Amino acid sequence: AYTNHTKTVNDALHALLIGEFKQSVFLQSKFEPKFKENEFISYWLVDSDFDSTFSDGENRMYNYEIKIYFNRKVMNREFFENTISARMEQLRQLLSENKTYQPSDVYKWHDAKIDLIEIIEIEEDEDMEEMIYINCEFSLMRACIWA
Repeated sequence: AYTNHTKTVNDALHALLIGEFKQSVFLQSKFEPKFKENEFISYWLVDSDFDSTFSDGENRMYNYEIKIYFNRKVMNREFFENTISARMEQLRQLLSENKTYQPSDVYKWHDAKIDLIEIIEIEEDEDMEEMIYINCEFSLMRACIWA
């Protein structure tokens, strides 16, 4: 039977983000969303690469990008200092320290690694000019069993 491992990883990541942040979470193409909310999360699969084989399957590396957007119109200095830095740390811990298979005990991935996490202000896009976002690039490994 065919298993769509990419969908499994996408679904697990989506559930993890919604469960942690309780915000709007959108699986996007590489294009930026053209709408505004006070805070929302966008993510996408950048690529998937073969890593290694084992007796009945292979390990694949999945590279993702996540953006957590904030509306600058509702941000004061305290919000910026407290909320954005807290979200960065929350995202860092969620991805790199998520070694259990919660919320269920079904295997989803292992060896998540954050490659980059930074704050970016949007200045040149009319549709998004009031937004600031946390940009996070990370990779994770999944063992794909051949059926």
